[in-house]
Amino acid sequence: MTNSSTDTTEPLPVGRVGAWLATFDPGYFAAMMATGIVSVGADLLGFPAVSRVLLICTIIAFLVLGAAYVARAIRFPRRFAQSLVGPSSAVTYFTLVAGTNVLAVGLLSLGLWAVALVLGLIAFAIWLVLTYGLFCSIVLAGHRPLLREINGVWLVWVVGTQSVAVLATALAPELAWPLGRQMLEATGVLFWGVGIVL
Repeated sequence: MTNSSTDTTEPLPVGRVGAWLATFDPGYFAAMMATGIVSVGADLLGFPAVSRVLLICTIIAFLVLGAAYVARAIRFPRRFAQSLVGPSSAVTYFTLVAGTNVLAVGLLSLGLWAVALVLGLIAFAIWLVLTYGLFCSIVLAGHRPLLREINGVWLVWVVGTQSVAVLATALAPELAWPLGRQMLEATGVLFWGVGIVL
């Protein structure tokens, strides 16, 4: 059986940047996610300067990696599609969900709740597409992952799911609209529970 990252009909580009983009791992958002988590932790522990520096690094990583994801999807659509079909590679896209939500939580410390809300809605939409689209496509294609294909990387599905819960809980007190607050609180409980089940 061939590796999904090398089995492609598109030839690998000659240049370094093109080759890097063509083989760009969908899980790279984990680096940005981890930086954002440390930034939020530093803020909670009372180290605002450290938190701000790491938050800036998180924002830069978000912009660079986001641009790379889009560029890869446009320039190498077949490779991009392949990474969404292979179970082990597709599940790493949940780092995009978690990373976006972590950044949104960090931005709340700056009072940018509206930006955080928009990022949260984008992350939720990606989570929805991945959770239903990805796993439905695997089943419909008749490709049921073998036990050896289910490894620790699949836990990022849990991380992405519970990041929705964390952001919803953090955003709830920021809304002046009572029904909106209740909806976010319910969303937080729901997604935390789904994460536990996963």
